[in-house]
Amino acid sequence: MWRSPCAIAEVAVTLCLPETTAKALAAQARDLVGARPQVMAALRAGTLSWRHACTIPDETGTLAGTQDIMAADVDAFEAALLAVAPGTTGARFAAKARRLREGTHPESLTVRTREAISKKVPRGRGRTGWPG
Repeated sequence: MWRSPCAIAEVAVTLCLPETTAKALAAQARDLVGARPQVMAALRAGTLSWRHACTIPDETGTLAGTQDIMAADVDAFEAALLAVAPGTTGARFAAKARRLREGTHPESLTVRTREAISKKVPRGRGRTGWPG
């Protein structure tokens, strides 16, 4: 339902957001509801903020994209993040989550570096679609 461009446009108009932001929010919500039920339960219980809840799929997604990481490793990492999250600010939690991922699974640094390089915009040039 939330993959439909019409549904995304309705959400954008209702929340007074750009469509790209509404699309990102819908993707995050889909991930939390479908793949991260423990995170969603903690969000509902009020032990996590939205920022905390969005950080966990980002970090577990990086871990899941790492070679030789099993689903059980990702689940254990998620449980560790849920234990660390209460009482931290969103920014502090994001830093702790990154350090925890890098400390327990240093091989995930390669995946994160590739993601950063692929998103990097060349200096002095925007993404306009113009090849020259």
